[in-house]
Amino acid sequence: MAHIPAKLLHRLVQLESRMVEACPPYFIVTEEIPENSIARLAERERIVLDCYRNNRSFVLGRQRITEDPNDDGRQCRPGDYLLDVLWEVHAGCSHRQSPGQCSSCIGTPVAGT
Repeated sequence: MAHIPAKLLHRLVQLESRMVEACPPYFIVTEEIPENSIARLAERERIVLDCYRNNRSFVLGRQRITEDPNDDGRQCRPGDYLLDVLWEVHAGCSHRQSPGQCSSCIGTPVAGT
């Protein structure tokens, strides 16, 4: 194995620890674009990912179709959520009839609806 200078090794360890903090262990895509819709995307359309809930243990995301070339999907900060996206996801949630049961909504204004 090649010799790695101590300073470089230290910097790599620091970078790796930051990556672990930034990337929760679980990433769940709760809404995917159906394959038949993917096959029918218009020339300018593409799929982006909106990461709408990050509780530091897991990140929830949903796929969305966009035509905007500057749209790379939306991201929430660790420990936060995107309320407008959460409302949209909640509209089709199977737990909607049992408030407080959905892990996507718990702890947000959407949980009680």
